[in-house]
Amino acid sequence: MVHYFNGNCSYCISGIVKRANYVDSIFGKNIGLLFIAESEDTASLNYMLDKIRFGYPVLYDVEHRFYQWNKKIIDRGIKTLLINNEGNILIQGDPVNNKRIENKYFKIIRLN
Repeated sequence: MVHYFNGNCSYCISGIVKRANYVDSIFGKNIGLLFIAESEDTASLNYMLDKIRFGYPVLYDVEHRFYQWNKKIIDRGIKTLLINNEGNILIQGDPVNNKRIENKYFKIIRLN
């Protein structure tokens, strides 16, 4: 699962903790997590991530390339993607806040 978030937004940062806890509790180790932070102020983001002891990989999109590559998806409000090992997007949407999307995740996980 890849989740793109605003690294300058404290609410968005707290959302990654909620998302990580959710995925761990529901899917266990069946889904890998990667968070991509859109932020040019990496020092402040590092401070916040250290303060909350966030233990998942966070890539910094300081040049907004992930956004540019995925603009059509992100501009539609979709910032959470389930991607397979080949880099193909399997599901677009957030299972944390959408039961229909959550059910799609369960179907994909059962197939693997």
